[in-house]
Amino acid sequence: MNKEGWSHQGKIYIKGSITNQDFETYVKRTLCPRIGPGKTVLWDRYGRSGRAKNPTARHFSPEARRDIENTGAQLIMLPRYGKYGDRIELLFGDTKKEYEKKMSKEMESRMPSKIPFETKVKLWHAAERSLKPSHFKRAYYERASGREFYRVCKERGLK
Repeated sequence: MNKEGWSHQGKIYIKGSITNQDFETYVKRTLCPRIGPGKTVLWDRYGRSGRAKNPTARHFSPEARRDIENTGAQLIMLPRYGKYGDRIELLFGDTKKEYEKKMSKEMESRMPSKIPFETKVKLWHAAERSLKPSHFKRAYYERASGREFYRVCKERGLK
């Protein structure tokens, strides 16, 4: 993603979690051709961050990191639990709301288990396309500046 929109459609897998090989292939073939000097890649550290009992399903890959850095792009590792600093989580939330609206229409005629995976992927991509530039600007300016964090604290009566 960038300030104007998504860099590419979401990569969706039919399996529950991806392996390091899946992630490294995504970085090499999908992400790296779209980035270069002057670009910044934000890497969240949710999940296992390389300290997994199952090392094939972790959220860290030294090879992927090298591939990103070799493009000349800057790689920034986000704080491990910095939800309010992670722009992508805000946009995934917006996308998920749109996806759920589209799924509810689809479920009027059939049960969720009867909706083919391919249809769900198409609905997700349609939800991604439905986000407006204002969603991306909000993710950058409100979340990145910390305004959202302070607003949420104020709403919850925290100092």
